[in-house]
Amino acid sequence: MILTFLQLKISILLILSILSLSLSPAWAAAGLGNWSQMWNEEKGLLDVKLLFKRQDCALTEELFLEVEGLPHLEKVLTAQQFAVLTIPEKPEASRWFLIATGEKPNAGYTLSLAGINSYTDYKKLTFIWGKPEAGHMYTQAIVSPCLLIELPAGSRLPILVVDHEGSKRHRFTAE
Repeated sequence: MILTFLQLKISILLILSILSLSLSPAWAAAGLGNWSQMWNEEKGLLDVKLLFKRQDCALTEELFLEVEGLPHLEKVLTAQQFAVLTIPEKPEASRWFLIATGEKPNAGYTLSLAGINSYTDYKKLTFIWGKPEAGHMYTQAIVSPCLLIELPAGSRLPILVVDHEGSKRHRFTAE
């Protein structure tokens, strides 16, 4: 009896682990929350580092830019936005990518990194372009969500940027 109860507990934990790994990207894409984040894990983000995420980067157009370092980033961002950054200089063994949504009419728009997949010929970065929820009130202010990520430069593979619906948004070429 005790053995069966223990086996049942182990089975339930195993099923929950499998579901959290397999459903996490799908649930995040559907806006239902990311199970891996709920468990304080960074599934699919093993070789990507989020350097900063801002609700307003003051970038008017959608932007996909590989950044060479802090001086390059300073030229892209406004002085006010750059002044609040507290990130170290880019290591030589890494690649930085700045992704921005462009101007949006209210604070309901967001941009989040959902995950990364490595394939033989390229890496695929998946982002969630969040939209305001119906029935919610948001501040009426121009925002420009953006984020800066760091990838290891070891493999100079092309990087494909897709949204949470699977649509290709950009392709960074290999150096």
